[in-house]
Amino acid sequence: MDDSLDVVVLAAGKGTRMRSRRPKVLHPLAGLPLLEHVLRAAFSLCPRRVVVVVGHGADEVREAFSARGVRFVDQGEPRGTGHAVLSAQAEVSAQRFLVLPGDVPLVPPEALRALLRCHRERRATVSLLTASPPDPGPYGRVVRTEDGRPVRVVEAADASPAELSVGEVNSGIWCLENVPDLWRALAALSTANAKGELYLTDLVAHFAPAGRAAALRWPCPDDLRARTRSSSPGPTSWAGPRSGGSARSARGRSSGPTLPSSPRSTSGRARWWAATARECRTTLAGTPCSARSSKHVWRSGRRRSESAAGRVAMSRISASCSG
Repeated sequence: MDDSLDVVVLAAGKGTRMRSRRPKVLHPLAGLPLLEHVLRAAFSLCPRRVVVVVGHGADEVREAFSARGVRFVDQGEPRGTGHAVLSAQAEVSAQRFLVLPGDVPLVPPEALRALLRCHRERRATVSLLTASPPDPGPYGRVVRTEDGRPVRVVEAADASPAELSVGEVNSGIWCLENVPDLWRALAALSTANAKGELYLTDLVAHFAPAGRAAALRWPCPDDLRARTRSSSPGPTSWAGPRSGGSARSARGRSSGPTLPSSPRSTSGRARWWAATARECRTTLAGTPCSARSSKHVWRSGRRRSESAAGRVAMSRISASCSG
């Protein structure tokens, strides 16, 4: 059985909310561009190739990552996520491929591996990684049947009040099977929506009736959040605790990672970025911090050993994989 893997990274966005002329994926986090964090997660999976879809600021992105061993595809006129993936068709050769947003720097490789396992076990054509943040905000809602099977993803701009009440959202991270049916479905996507774009999310409704769509809910929403602003000293989150207040009180109030208070000095802010990156890597269900700097993790205000929390995490991840 062919188990080869490619990775497609979507890095064509303008990043309007960043309030900067610099391409969004080149903004720094903990001393590295956002895209570099995503590429490190991608390369940790040993893919056959990594394809970066560029658009706004394409020349700058190409120059910054010319020695990184990736292939670049120019999306041209941006017409949505579905169009971005379709533009990479000629470069995808593996049996399946992951689609990663270029602005999600904290996604742990463990989450990507879990999505790949879910995709294989369900024999799906399309699988997506989801989360349930405290405030879903403008993210696409994942609609499931009573028995947990995903049936469609509705973008917030197109959602009804009932659909907006759904707490599970699309992270923008996908696993897709490289088969003719997939590319035909992408080519047939419609722009009949509020934004007039080709939504990658419409693939779920296309393949769900045949049981070929799967969705895996990751227990820590902050691992999957996008960095969307440069005006604030620290990263935005789904709806986690803002800076300020003690770490202990924040842990007691929130089920998400605690963000350290953001200092105003340049050197202090650099340390803040590094600390925030480590903290946000710690998942709600107990996956240890990427820096391995602590023997324990926090969940619901209580400390649990990594081994015990790890068992809970894997059982919940397995239970949330529905197709």
